[in-house]
Amino acid sequence: AGPGERPELVLTYANEAGTAWVTNLVLSLRSVGVDHSLIVTPSAAHCSALFSSPARLSCGHTSWEVPGCSRKMRNKMRTLWYLRHHYMVRLIDLGVNTLMLDGDITLHGNPYALLKAPPLARHQLLYS
Repeated sequence: AGPGERPELVLTYANEAGTAWVTNLVLSLRSVGVDHSLIVTPSAAHCSALFSSPARLSCGHTSWEVPGCSRKMRNKMRTLWYLRHHYMVRLIDLGVNTLMLDGDITLHGNPYALLKAPPLARHQLLYS
């Protein structure tokens, strides 16, 4: 971010099954000039593996349990969906412009070129 601009971060999430997807996402981001991303995982071992990979993916892991979600809840992907929104809100509260992307996409252009140009530039929140 330049002087007077808020820092930016692309946030995504993955469990072990999504490793190839988030790797592809981060590599496609880098290919269009975006190299400020963070992958949230539920496992320290998975996070370590992502960071130790040849792609050197930036990662953070969490053991935080979502309030209201039963320990019996076996749908780990749904838990990850809740976690990504929790951390997105935390980043926004810290003054970080946050772009949340699913791991199973690829980019062929810099998303900020579209987000910072009319008509989208006037909006504070876009949700898809």
